[in-house]
Amino acid sequence: MQRVGANRKRIIIEIAFICLILFLISLDQTTKIFFKDLRENKGFSVGSTIVVIKGFFYFKSVPLNDAAAYGFLGGLSWRQTFFIILTFIAIIGFIYLYYYSVKKNYTFMKVAVIFIIAGAIGNLIDRLAYGGVVDFLTIEIGSFTPFAVFNLADTFLSVGLILLIIHFFFLDENAVFSKKQKETAQNKDGNEDNKSSE
Repeated sequence: MQRVGANRKRIIIEIAFICLILFLISLDQTTKIFFKDLRENKGFSVGSTIVVIKGFFYFKSVPLNDAAAYGFLGGLSWRQTFFIILTFIAIIGFIYLYYYSVKKNYTFMKVAVIFIIAGAIGNLIDRLAYGGVVDFLTIEIGSFTPFAVFNLADTFLSVGLILLIIHFFFLDENAVFSKKQKETAQNKDGNEDNKSSE
């Protein structure tokens, strides 16, 4: 009976994670459709800016980004095909990582991978539908712009990668700074001390 309850709970959790992916992709695509419509039909022309938080956060109208970050591979005729194939491979890889995290019961890793998959799919949809990525968010601190113009999918990717790094550095059973590693090292030192005292 307990096993059935545990399996049911696990299924519910996995459905919740799938719903989270779909929600993040929907949120990303909804905002992109809105800003694409603003740019093309409502006078939010390329170069225009809407202030959200003055001196910090803005919506900015820019052309479709048909390259990677900071214009990487821009101008090459095969770049879209390359990005689409690369994204498909990455998504497959992260789906595998997701099932690995399920097997190991790594909840933190699952959340990280979900954000990465959602971000990758969000930008992939843009490339397939428009031939480039819709960017509209920017952060400016005075005259300093720490990031290029980006979108929610980029944000999901960044959040996912940060969470993944935290997992591998602190939470994984073989993490560099994990509690288990410290406890193992302490036990080893204690055993060596005991042997020397004998």
